[in-house]
Amino acid sequence: MNTPMQTSPTDRYYIQDNRSYCGNCILFWRPEGAGYTTHLDDAGIYSLSDAHRRTERDSDAIIPAELIECAASLQVDVQRLNRLIKD
Repeated sequence: MNTPMQTSPTDRYYIQDNRSYCGNCILFWRPEGAGYTTHLDDAGIYSLSDAHRRTERDSDAIIPAELIECAASLQVDVQRLNRLIKD
């Protein structure tokens, strides 16, 4: 079972899938474990007990939301921009 890197004072955790990355972006579980995303707005936020119930693989990492949110940055995906320019 995976343990969180630190304890969250608000009991909010993201679950990271460490099996792969998208470029240099982390893949997070979506809400209810419905797939993966690199976008925090689309990522699920879980309580610690729920995160432990859901994680099954050694590659799943439970990370406090506060830690992830401090490391997050806003970026522009060139592929998305190019699609907008073409439209």
